[in-house]
Amino acid sequence: MSNIRISELTQKTTPADSDDFPIVDNADTPTTKRSTWANIKATLKTYFDTLYQAALGYTAEDAANKETSALDTSTTKYPCNNVVKGAVDAKEDSANKETSALDTSTTKYPCNNVVKGAVDAKEDSANKKTSLADNSDTYYPSQKAVKTAVDAKQATLVSGTNIKTVNSTTLLGSGDLAVAPKDISINEQTDNYTLVLADDGKFIDMNKATAVTLTVPKNATVAFPVGAGVILRQKGAGTVTIAPVDGDVTINYQDGLNTTGQHAVAALLQVAANVWVATGSLEA
Repeated sequence: MSNIRISELTQKTTPADSDDFPIVDNADTPTTKRSTWANIKATLKTYFDTLYQAALGYTAEDAANKETSALDTSTTKYPCNNVVKGAVDAKEDSANKETSALDTSTTKYPCNNVVKGAVDAKEDSANKKTSLADNSDTYYPSQKAVKTAVDAKQATLVSGTNIKTVNSTTLLGSGDLAVAPKDISINEQTDNYTLVLADDGKFIDMNKATAVTLTVPKNATVAFPVGAGVILRQKGAGTVTIAPVDGDVTINYQDGLNTTGQHAVAALLQVAANVWVATGSLEA
């Protein structure tokens, strides 16, 4: 090659690996030598790899850190393609594939048909019941069977024998239950009077200008329940005398069985069959 300047040479934009470059070999009594573009690239790669690996904290994949067995549990080596493929293929093959849902293995993989068959078997005509009268632990009830059973329970709960009322008001429905206070009925009498069963819980108003008697009957005649009670008042001027049926009814008292005057109030309470207690404005 004749002596010409580098700037006078024909420019090549993309060098090929076989292209030569002149270099000065300072290690050999400085001597001009040549090096191919392939050699220069290899040298630069080796140099820059050391810089990048140190800066980024990774180890490049090469023969020293490549693993060819999936049995190796290293966290630093890289598996080759063949190792990855072999490990994946081994996860499901004819040796570890199960075709029966009866197998309880925890290592084998069920095929699609086994999974579908097991799911389908959970509910079909053979294990479906149309009535909840059967108390089987293995059969599945149909929707209609469940609805029929629930409806029957509800119908029983709201039947006439199960509906409760308060003061003739049913407990069914929404909202608050209005409970009206129970007024005390007044039974006014203008002469001698014997209590009747309907007097339980009433106010007996004895209204006469002269003395009058209120008789307490025996249970054989009027079956007052234990706990029955009445309130009486001397409304008129006549004294009211409380009189038990002799020999059959006992009335216990403190001061007497005669009212103390007009507007005197007393109460009678049956504490046992044919046994009453009298209290209030009473005297002997």
